[in-house]
Amino acid sequence: ALARSASGVLTVGGSFDHDESPRLLRKDGTASVDRLPKNQTPGADAPVLALLPLPDGSVVVGGEFFMVGDTPRGRLARIDDGRHLDGTLSATLVGGDLTAAIQTVSGNLIVSGEFTSVNGQPRNRLARLDASGKLLEGFFGSPNPQLNAPALAIAETSYGALLVGGAFTSAFGRSVGYFVRTSSALDDAFVPLPTQANDTVRCIAIQPDQSFLIGGDFTQVNGVTRRGIARLTIDGELDTAFNLNLPAGSVVTSIAVQRDGAIVLGGAFSQVAGVARANLARVSSAGVLDTGFNPAPNGRVETLFLQPNNDLLVGGAFGTIAGGNRVRVARLNGDGTLDATFDAALSTTITRVHTVAQQADGGIWIGGSNSLLTRRTSTGAVDAAATATVSGTVRGIVPGVDGKTLVFGSFATLAGQNRNGLGRLVDRDRNAFQFLAYDDSLQRLLWRSGNSAAGDAEQSEYLGVVEAIQKLERATKRR
Repeated sequence: ALARSASGVLTVGGSFDHDESPRLLRKDGTASVDRLPKNQTPGADAPVLALLPLPDGSVVVGGEFFMVGDTPRGRLARIDDGRHLDGTLSATLVGGDLTAAIQTVSGNLIVSGEFTSVNGQPRNRLARLDASGKLLEGFFGSPNPQLNAPALAIAETSYGALLVGGAFTSAFGRSVGYFVRTSSALDDAFVPLPTQANDTVRCIAIQPDQSFLIGGDFTQVNGVTRRGIARLTIDGELDTAFNLNLPAGSVVTSIAVQRDGAIVLGGAFSQVAGVARANLARVSSAGVLDTGFNPAPNGRVETLFLQPNNDLLVGGAFGTIAGGNRVRVARLNGDGTLDATFDAALSTTITRVHTVAQQADGGIWIGGSNSLLTRRTSTGAVDAAATATVSGTVRGIVPGVDGKTLVFGSFATLAGQNRNGLGRLVDRDRNAFQFLAYDDSLQRLLWRSGNSAAGDAEQSEYLGVVEAIQKLERATKRR
């Protein structure tokens, strides 16, 4: 099998035992051979029968193999030369730091921060961009959302709406209570939800039934006492049956919903439901405290990331957690005990971890204060293959379905290039829950890939993969 890129680089696949890269290699017209994949033991463990170059420069590989490099791949893989700054994302945001960002199912970016213009157009603290950073039309037909303060949390529902919470008290020309719901439809009229908090909303988590949890500094929601955390129905009405009775002064900064419906909350608090709990707790979907879960970090929790096996990555301002020393970041087992196999060993000069995120290949990104941006292996060791630097504070890291990693915060440069608080790293994350099967009833091959940022949600990949599957089928028939 042969595949030639637009630049003339030739990818070669077959059953050969080349010393440098068996069964899969690349030639660029010189005498040397490029080993594929890069930064791994090269080659495939069985013949390569089909190759398809894609427009982004990557190559889909099909054949009889079960391993490509050091990575398990059941007869289908994609090769990309990997890790450098993605120059295709470029946006000019004027006015201040970025505080929140997500990538929607459609691939667009929703960003918020202190900015007042994007790419030369007025946009007060909330904007919608395409994957390249081009400014898209506003929400509800309004060219400018007109938030009077930044959003701190953005979440996308299964029905296409965006939930936005933050420090703002007006949006779209109306008074609001630190929270709004918007739609991706441009012709919708803006109708605020009845959700009215009396102080900042810092985090949002959507439950399977599309009810949602909000956390923050508030003490009331819809006129009813709710300190730090509340649950709302899909229509934004307060769920009066859910009340964790946090003490005065409590702040909830992060919420994670487990697959069994249990809710983990982190922040700065001392009690949950009248029981002592320092900064981290778990309750049932009904709000009943899990008395066996008590990691008790000695400082504020800023971020939670629930791994597919229910282990929990925790970041914040702590130095000890679950009875062990861990500087600002730790991994907990499902029962809340410390996972001793993971230790990032961050410097004590790091004052706070603001964000942690895991890619589908197991790599873990950590970002925070003091120019902290690091990718670690599953043990916490530094991943020498990912060495991007940043000149400021990282507030969020969002691995995307396309294998690229969105980074936002308060910085001027990312990976050595000018990026005003928003940039993207190329790190082709092709372990993203790939699935390959033969459907006997339809006599066809099926290939799907999940979103590395949202484990369960399966998404169709490039249309070009259809061509790759067809070529693979033809190659199989020939054999």
